[in-house]
Amino acid sequence: MPCEPRARAPPLARRGKEATPRSEPRPWDRLPEKNGKRRALGGDRRGGGRRALAGTMPPFPAADRRAALPRIAPPVTFTAFGLVLLSAALHVAWNTLARAKRDEPLLSWLLATAGAVVLVPPFVVRWLQGAAPLAREVVGFAALSGAVETVAFLALTAGYRTSDLSLIYPLSRGLAPVLAAAAGTFVASERIAGGELLAVAVVLAGATWLAFMSPSAPTRASPASGATSSSTTSSALRWRGVGFAALCACGVAGYHLSDRAALHHASQPDTWCYFLVMQLFLVGFMSLWLLVRRELTLVALRRVVPLVPRMLLGGALMQSGYWLVLLALKQGASSLVVATRNLGIPMSLAVGTLLFHERVDAPRWCAALLITAGVLLLA
Repeated sequence: MPCEPRARAPPLARRGKEATPRSEPRPWDRLPEKNGKRRALGGDRRGGGRRALAGTMPPFPAADRRAALPRIAPPVTFTAFGLVLLSAALHVAWNTLARAKRDEPLLSWLLATAGAVVLVPPFVVRWLQGAAPLAREVVGFAALSGAVETVAFLALTAGYRTSDLSLIYPLSRGLAPVLAAAAGTFVASERIAGGELLAVAVVLAGATWLAFMSPSAPTRASPASGATSSSTTSSALRWRGVGFAALCACGVAGYHLSDRAALHHASQPDTWCYFLVMQLFLVGFMSLWLLVRRELTLVALRRVVPLVPRMLLGGALMQSGYWLVLLALKQGASSLVVATRNLGIPMSLAVGTLLFHERVDAPRWCAALLITAGVLLLA
């Protein structure tokens, strides 16, 4: 007679215990997720817990999953990089116009006035759209910024009268972020990290190298300006140019700090309205300076009439460059946008070599590239 297979008793029944459902969780049910993930909610080692967990837990909404992910700052896109690169080229372009007509005493006044004229159409558009008037504190910042920028403009044009584009432009553009960071430390109690200190040291090393290195040969006649540059024929003239470049850098750092304080004011001023008011203060302070020196006369105005179209172009380049930076800031990280603007430093050396026939030797190239690298690190 064949043996009947005996029915297998449940595990608890074989041990002499009653197979009743568990009301209390087992110890391993309370284990952390990394140790008891497969055994959660009473599951076994073969994955029952995972199935039970999937069946009992509510679905996780997709919107909540996206909200739980860490937010990563958007990188600088090719569009932003192109905008900033074009802005740097426009900045070098209007500096090239200033270098080409450096013998004109009213050059800085013409550029400032042209910049104000170019800003009038955007201001009218914003006024028609209902832009709020500027607060008194913001107008005060605009006046301060206009006064400091007057110093920067006058120092820049004076530097171009005594030295080369390939010397003045890298020094003024490279030292300005360093001075702004130093001023922010003392004025706004901002802290400078170790990497920023290294960047400051690199910029100062490049600026010192550019200022102290001796010229290898005098600059030849410039067909664009019709005058012979004397910046590299005398050490005294070179140091005058270095001093004017440092003064221009101080002015640039000063009005950047003032503009930042104004645009971060609690009243949230309109950008185009603020910059038009600031530009009008700039023209007013510069006109007052030229009137005191008796350089802004009717005879001088008649003399510069042929330069008006070229200076209007310079003003358009100046304001368009800043407008492109504003567009680029909406595309990517602000630090990289600001750093990319300083690619105009090697551009200025190329323009000085090709257009004005300035003697830019290997040490000057190395010093300018060192300044550029420091500014990129600082940003």
